[in-house]
Amino acid sequence: MATLTSETIASTYTLLLKMASGGVASGLVKVQDGDATDSALSIGTVSIAIDATDKFYLDGGTHTYIDESAADIMDFYSGGTHMLSLDKTNTEVVVNEGSADINFRVEGNGDINLLFCDAGNDRVGIGTAAPGENLHVLHSSGSAASTILIENTVNGENSYLEVKAKTSGGDSHSAKLTLDGASEDFHIDMEDTANAFVITQEGDVGIGQTSPEARLHVEDDNDDRVVALFENTHSTGYGIAIKMGAAQPTTSDFHIQFIDSAGNVEDTMRGDGSDGVQFTGSADDAYSDKRVKTDIADLTGALARINSVKARTYKYTDEFLDQSFQGHKIKDWQKKTQIGFVAQELGEVFPDILQPAVHIVQSDGVSYDGETYNTGDEVEIIQTCWGRRGTLIMFANLIQAVQELSAKVTALENA
Repeated sequence: MATLTSETIASTYTLLLKMASGGVASGLVKVQDGDATDSALSIGTVSIAIDATDKFYLDGGTHTYIDESAADIMDFYSGGTHMLSLDKTNTEVVVNEGSADINFRVEGNGDINLLFCDAGNDRVGIGTAAPGENLHVLHSSGSAASTILIENTVNGENSYLEVKAKTSGGDSHSAKLTLDGASEDFHIDMEDTANAFVITQEGDVGIGQTSPEARLHVEDDNDDRVVALFENTHSTGYGIAIKMGAAQPTTSDFHIQFIDSAGNVEDTMRGDGSDGVQFTGSADDAYSDKRVKTDIADLTGALARINSVKARTYKYTDEFLDQSFQGHKIKDWQKKTQIGFVAQELGEVFPDILQPAVHIVQSDGVSYDGETYNTGDEVEIIQTCWGRRGTLIMFANLIQAVQELSAKVTALENA
């Protein structure tokens, strides 16, 4: 074995150590120090080894090296920063084990930022080196239209994306976006409401309804709120617009249908064939065609009935004006002295004009008809139906009363 007798090698030496032409026969050959103790370096035919407790420096200094920090854990340092850990013990590969502000980037064939980890902001970018959120996917060039694809190739099974968060109190809640493999429908499931939003393959949308029967089908099962609210917060905006395909919608073109629980159409708002709208309910024109009428007879006794009607002036009670019986706003004209009739008095003459209506009390301690009611209680308030029915009854009696009075005047004039 050759021995180095001084700490330096003369400049005429070009080699520190030279093996025989046959190389090392087998095993590892140790490099010893002057005390005849083995150093950390061993050389073999196919390997170079260092002791497990030592580091293999690559820059001649102390900052860039490879270190087996523990059994089967290989750590790579650059500039003193723990850049990479190959950990067989814990079955993982860790990039940036030292938690430094050093980014990690994977370059593709045509995208320099195929994968980019922004260490300083703890964000991941795909296609971008400046991710704006925890995950930022950017497609900025090329012809591909898809950005993210979630695919399940098992027949009949779903593909879904679940989003989770916590309330201010720490309770977990979630929403799941699902493409149903069996029905082919897309739906959104909330934490407490399955199928809260559904889009069928036909393009029909259901809100609270899993099998929408129209392009938009909204269903609710609450008795204390409206099913749909359309709100325009602009001071001079519009509400709802219904556009028909016909240039002049006729009576067979329905703008709105009113359907009962059995599916029967009760009334409609429809075209009239003259750029107008008809309502088949109480506010619509009456069907006056003789061909749809029977038992036609003259109206009699109208003058006596009209003479029995008492026209009144009155004001609404404070409880009524305080909106104790209705959720809608009291109008300014209702706060003034009114001219009209008292329902109970009018009903003694024309009972068919009246209709009782149930109202929900809006506050506690409301006095009505000698009783005290609280929020949520129901009270009955009689209303006068001045739509088609009430107007026709009163109008016909007024016409007949004038004719009867005219006949009396004529008789007196001829007496």
